[in-house]
Amino acid sequence: MVEEIDLFPMEKLAAELSRPMLILHGMLDTVVPYQVSLTFMEQAVCPHIELRLFKDGDHSGVAADPTTWPDWSPSVPRSTTE
Repeated sequence: MVEEIDLFPMEKLAAELSRPMLILHGMLDTVVPYQVSLTFMEQAVCPHIELRLFKDGDHSGVAADPTTWPDWSPSVPRSTTE
């Protein structure tokens, strides 16, 4: 995705995306700083955006292992077998 960042300009996405979304971002991400997600939320026209910051999360570890997610949503399966 980092190699494809020019294909998805944040300003355009923020202006055009209109569906509710949940963004997961690790604060230790050195590839895409979490401030990018904060800026996206500030620019987005959609009011239904939730940003979850993971203090110890990096670029690939935030969503890679659902068993490490905090218990913030009972509707999200914690494994592929649920």
